[in-house]
Amino acid sequence: MKTGVSTAKCDIELDTDVCDPYNNAELTLTVNMGFRQINPAGGANEGTYHDYGDAAAPTRKIVKWTPGVWDKWKRDFLKTAQGFWDGRIWLVNNFAELEFDHKGTRYRPNVWCRCTLLGGDADKGVRHHVIDVVRLHRSETWFGSHATLYDSLDTHLVRKDTDSRGRPIMQRAHVHEVGHLLGLDHVDVGKAHCPAAGPWSGACDRRTAPGARDRRGSRRRPASRSG
Repeated sequence: MKTGVSTAKCDIELDTDVCDPYNNAELTLTVNMGFRQINPAGGANEGTYHDYGDAAAPTRKIVKWTPGVWDKWKRDFLKTAQGFWDGRIWLVNNFAELEFDHKGTRYRPNVWCRCTLLGGDADKGVRHHVIDVVRLHRSETWFGSHATLYDSLDTHLVRKDTDSRGRPIMQRAHVHEVGHLLGLDHVDVGKAHCPAAGPWSGACDRRTAPGARDRRGSRRRPASRSG
């Protein structure tokens, strides 16, 4: 049976017809994002914009979006973010409302989480989130992004850290931020290097960011009895 609900942040569908030894249901989160260009003021080809959209933060050089570059950026964003998050999470099911009854025994299913990302220009259709995007000047290599403000380089892979064997840990910034839109937090949030209220330090993002090493949820396991 499929049941669904729409919220301000996403559309949710629970499919309990799916069942195998490891997976008893699928929960699909559909997030519809509207992308909005941030261009230089006054129609200029070049200008500046503040990190994080904060007037007190440093400015970076930006350039005007062109139709071809804009369309490619949107396609790359949706493809890589959905490719990373879809099917990567199993819900730690502590929710009584997801229980079901079978021959007098109550079970809590092991739920596999799927992710569908939809997107287009913000002024066309109803969106769960509106994402502002700047196109950085070729001289810029960094910009202060957050969950609803990205830059043209955020879809590129960058090295964030190294693992215990010295191998690079690569991350795309937009994948990290989409993890936040899906409800994931930094796993170390609340510790000294990662305060609960932010702003988060580089160490917090580098060591515990969604889309880097942590992929939250449970391992695959059969449904468990409740109680």
